[in-house]
Amino acid sequence: MRCNLPENYLPWYIEFFDSDYESIYSTIFEESQTTSEVNSLVNLLKFKQNDSILDLCCGPGRHALLLSKLGFDITAVDLNAEYLSQIINNAKKNKLMLKTVRSDMRYLPFHQQFDVIINMFTSFGYLENDEENFKVLEAIHSSLKSKGWLLIDMLNREWVVANNIKTEWKIGANNHAIIEHRDINLMTSRSSITFSTLQKDGSILNSIGHHIRLYTLTEMVRFLEKANMDVKDVYGNLQKEKYSINSRRMIIVAQKNS
Repeated sequence: MRCNLPENYLPWYIEFFDSDYESIYSTIFEESQTTSEVNSLVNLLKFKQNDSILDLCCGPGRHALLLSKLGFDITAVDLNAEYLSQIINNAKKNKLMLKTVRSDMRYLPFHQQFDVIINMFTSFGYLENDEENFKVLEAIHSSLKSKGWLLIDMLNREWVVANNIKTEWKIGANNHAIIEHRDINLMTSRSSITFSTLQKDGSILNSIGHHIRLYTLTEMVRFLEKANMDVKDVYGNLQKEKYSINSRRMIIVAQKNS
């Protein structure tokens, strides 16, 4: 299936991450949470000190920077140039050694380079259809060394369907009130969340939000097998809790076959 898109089409993930993501989500990314997640990653994947690790869709680099601080060989990849600039500045400030690469996740410029690839915070499923999302797994396979490891951290579709709340308030950056508008299309399995932010002057700023294809575990196993990777473990969180349909997250650990 081809992606027939107009020439001026701007994917949601470019517009949202260019303008709204940090202001909406910054309050939930506390340093203690990032430290806990990175420690769990190290424990779960048993990183070796000389492992080469790719943080795919790294965002502002909260995992990549801390992994670099722990002494690991880190490459941070994202499509957003501003995020990569933030990472470079933070790395210089803290005298950290890590590499940054700007790339579409479908077209990674690597070949059998990494021992481990991590893809955190539901960064898989962004693209327009299954064929485009599968290209990401093909690019990951090409970038991994033989017998290399992949960890994907994603929302559990089963949990989202059972716990979908149409509207919810939260507090974002600068103590602005934010309304989340949620919808899940059961035919396409695409979760759409848009945001309305109440400004200090009383006006409302609407955000395009994010629109992610959520996959079941069965679909992901088949997808990964098609990409020549075997699923070795599935957890309900990074602390290795047993996965079930009631788990909010789905942590998939897969290994490249050859």
